[in-house]
Amino acid sequence: LDPTMTAQALGLSIRYLNALFEAEGVSLMRYVWSRRLDHCRADLNARAHAPIGEIAFRWGFSDFSHFSRAFRRRFGQSARSMRMQAE
Repeated sequence: LDPTMTAQALGLSIRYLNALFEAEGVSLMRYVWSRRLDHCRADLNARAHAPIGEIAFRWGFSDFSHFSRAFRRRFGQSARSMRMQAE
């Protein structure tokens, strides 16, 4: 997923699409990352026995260490800690 694919799918120019997100104070790709992380967090709770790496990969993270850093930065704790709290 990238801005070009998104703009084409929506029938918008990349410039206009970026302007819409800029007006909201976030870039398109930051929004996409945020949504992916939200889905990972939901899956951590819903799929208690699925490996964390599998969940990360399912939502588009190909590098587990990058996912771990992004998750901690977004939610203030590791994915493992969050999962343990939910149990």
